Amino acid sequence: MRRRSRASRNSTECQPSPLTHLPGDGFTALELLIVLVVVGLLSALAVSQLGTMDVNLAGRTEVLKSHLRLAAARSMNSATVWGIWGDADSNSYWLFKDGNTDDKITLPAETLPSVKLDEYKVVIADFSVSFNTWGQPCSDSNGQTPVNDDMTIRLTTLDGTDHRDVIITAETGFIP
Repeated sequence: MRRRSRASRNSTECQPSPLTHLPGDGFTALELLIVLVVVGLLSALAVSQLGTMDVNLAGRTEVLKSHLRLAAARSMNSATVWGIWGDADSNSYWLFKDGNTDDKITLPAETLPSVKLDEYKVVIADFSVSFNTWGQPCSDSNGQTPVNDDMTIRLTTLDGTDHRDVIITAETGFIP
């Protein structure tokens, strides 16, 4: 009987496939790929669910900031006091001028004089801010009493789990 040399014996033995799992060899590339795909899908699902929870809150906060800036700009560009009145009972706010908070003026891009927050699942507390002709925030609707401290307007989700604050800087009316 002829003996094969060691080199020829090793070359004819069956080599394991890169996708087969031998004890002690770790995980195969396919197993790692499957785990990464599953983790990626679960992460994407979790982020998409968490991300939509406060989109309405963040959006309505930015819209309110724009409306406040509009009131300040109108006050500085005219001899008229403009302001925003927020009403918790109706969960809405509106633009007013010359101290008349009952005279609701329709804001740009809005269809009604009052901006109602119910449909966005956002709640607002009572507030009133007017701006004098220098753009300073005032605590009275006539724009006669500038505030001494920064003003904070809080918007909260309907379920109360999250909130955003709008800060109006005293003396300057800056809204970051």
